[in-house]
Amino acid sequence: MAGKSTCELVQFTEYSSQQWFITGNNLHALKNKVLSLSVKGLTSQPLTDHNEVLYRIYAAEPRIIPQTSLCLLWNQAAASWLSDSQFCKVVEDTSDYVECACSYMSVYAVYAQTDKLSSYNEAFFSSGFICVSGFCLAVLSHIFCARFSMFAAKLLTHMMAASLGTQIVFLVSAYASPQLAEESCSAVAAIT
Repeated sequence: MAGKSTCELVQFTEYSSQQWFITGNNLHALKNKVLSLSVKGLTSQPLTDHNEVLYRIYAAEPRIIPQTSLCLLWNQAAASWLSDSQFCKVVEDTSDYVECACSYMSVYAVYAQTDKLSSYNEAFFSSGFICVSGFCLAVLSHIFCARFSMFAAKLLTHMMAASLGTQIVFLVSAYASPQLAEESCSAVAAIT
């Protein structure tokens, strides 16, 4: 009938794992996020009238290396990811997220290279270095400038030395944590 609109059942699915979409091409989904858009009764197909599906996937840690992202489209027939810019393209990629636009109704994901750098900035490590320097000066001044050997002074020197060691281990673990396994991080935490 003319003028009568039809309703369609549209289903959005967000997978928190890509276990159903693992392939041999080593394109792993960013943050294990896989999104799906489907209309009941229709198979995967190109969208009409220049319509696009826009999606954005955030990556808090580790950070994304800009200009290295790919928008992935699931090819159901070949059971693999396509990074074809004919159907999917990167709209924007920053160190925090990747936004894609796809003109094909299917299953979507994002591949992006991430950095292995520590999440702490230079100010954190600078302040840590200042603390370590202060503890070193305090310990050295107590050792070389003490006139009398008092119990309180020795106790204070031991406390400063312990704080110095803890601060050094904390800074080293913060710097090395992106490269360490969970067991190694647990061992460092147990030491401190």
